[in-house]
Amino acid sequence: MFTTSRNHHDTFHFLYFPVLVSSQVHTVLFDSTFKPRLSNPPLEQYETMFNFLLFFLLSSTISCTNQLRGNAILCRRCGTTVTTSSHQHNIGNHNKNEIKILPEISPDAELTRFRSPTSVSFDIVTFKRATNVVIRGGKTEKDRETFFPPFNMVPIFCKSCGAHVGWKLVADRNKDSTCPMKIDIPPMKPIDLSGSVHMSAAAAAAATTSTSTSTQTTEQRSIKDILSNLQGFCSTKQTGFWVYEWCFQRHVRQFHLEPYVADATTSSLPKGGSLVTVAGTKYLKHPDWSLGGWKRAAHVSKQGRKDHLWPDTRKKGETKEPKFVSHLHVSGQKCDETKDGRRTEVRLICCDTTASEKKGDDAKKKDKDQKKDSETKTKPNGKAAWQGVSIRSILETSMCRYRMEVCVPALCQRDDFRPPSMGKPPPTKEEKIVEQIQVYKESQNKCIFYGLIWNRLLLQSDIKSYDWIVSTTPIVGVRRER
Repeated sequence: MFTTSRNHHDTFHFLYFPVLVSSQVHTVLFDSTFKPRLSNPPLEQYETMFNFLLFFLLSSTISCTNQLRGNAILCRRCGTTVTTSSHQHNIGNHNKNEIKILPEISPDAELTRFRSPTSVSFDIVTFKRATNVVIRGGKTEKDRETFFPPFNMVPIFCKSCGAHVGWKLVADRNKDSTCPMKIDIPPMKPIDLSGSVHMSAAAAAAATTSTSTSTQTTEQRSIKDILSNLQGFCSTKQTGFWVYEWCFQRHVRQFHLEPYVADATTSSLPKGGSLVTVAGTKYLKHPDWSLGGWKRAAHVSKQGRKDHLWPDTRKKGETKEPKFVSHLHVSGQKCDETKDGRRTEVRLICCDTTASEKKGDDAKKKDKDQKKDSETKTKPNGKAAWQGVSIRSILETSMCRYRMEVCVPALCQRDDFRPPSMGKPPPTKEEKIVEQIQVYKESQNKCIFYGLIWNRLLLQSDIKSYDWIVSTTPIVGVRRER
């Protein structure tokens, strides 16, 4: 509460107001020179007043900044940021009777109801920019029905959970670089790369290429290119009596090891046996059976693979990963039961390691007790691509027919190999730069905006709905952008 008094010259003489300091109310006195004077003026009280004023100013500044940037607009299913309210842009030339105003976005933001050829209604809000969305279903088709002719549209989906959130609308710019329908979407300004002095040579080269010949990103990187780094790699896994060995594009073997002690009774090795040295200790390797050799002809053509398949390879079995690379190894040790050579299918997969990292102490103790069943890997000899490559499991699916699963972390770079339980790795600095340059080049020749389905989106300022999505994210297993 403010109280003032004036002298006969009609000037302010004193100004009082109460201040709460250390749970006590004190009176702050400002005289005509505006120098604060407290009835109890310890230094701590001045510091408290200063901190309070500073907090008030910072809060006001942050609030104003957020209003300028706009509220984040999220995917309603998983909470991933799709755009912001500052990117909202009304597009004209449609039925005004189907328009509503969305004041929560901006005072003049328009929501328009459109009906598809199949009589399905969509409430659309248009934006100049969208992020964390992907295109599926191929390129835009000029003869496809569109809500904003002459703009062609293609469906877009949330990059995190795959929900359909709207359409990307594209049209060629006029000769004067303006957009059809007199839409104000100017070409983007050149991207400032002056701060990217540490950009790698690969990213710098990608920055100079055209959009039509865009750089091969990690998601587009070929499987052949990823697996080429495994040449020369071998890994072993012990399960009880047997040790299994897999060498990339070479063979799969099954053998038994036992300590070897030379004496008078062991004048010679058993037939087919051999001596190996592991960590300075000699072992007798016997028996040693081949479970198949890698067959090149089965991997160069569909017909060649068809000639070497067996029924078990046509079943997914217990493999939970969405996609895997299948290598066939045939003509192994002759099986007495089938009168045929042993065969093994090796499946190269992206393993979800996050679950194993969260194991509790009990699980760790159990793993320690089962040390004999744990895998042992060949040292990578400095090759980074070999790190983490290991045999996860091996199973005899039928008589003398085997299936081996091998974890290859490099395959996790591709979205189609990554399990749904794994979050997508954040893009590198070079990938962000390449993406920005591609968007810039596309904007020079194309007019682009986004029609988003409003009931599939959510304003971040909607605290109740946002908190509900956050709370259900661990249950449904959908990654939420943070």
